[in-house]
Amino acid sequence: MDLPDLAWYCEVRAEVYGLLARLFRDPPDERLLAVIRHPDFVREWPVGRGQPDVDRGLERLAAALPAVDPDALRHEFWHLFGTLGPAAAPPWQSVYLDREGALMGEETLR
Repeated sequence: MDLPDLAWYCEVRAEVYGLLARLFRDPPDERLLAVIRHPDFVREWPVGRGQPDVDRGLERLAAALPAVDPDALRHEFWHLFGTLGPAAAPPWQSVYLDREGALMGEETLR
């Protein structure tokens, strides 16, 4: 990979990671959901093509997005990460590794 290709590749990866970070932090708003629903979004996804898991995930995403209800998506997001009560999937490693499922417990201190 020559230097201009490497710079482009790094820029693309940075944008992908920025998008993933945004989706992890907050559910997509109407504008972002419209961008993600556009057929070119999945068709032109720039990272990981040719890897079976990535290709399969993108196919599933393209099939599921048209039916996504924005309100249900927001509710599911907040339920998943615990804003509406106990988290269905806590995003903290210590919950899974600590013997008692504690946050900031022994595992965190290690």
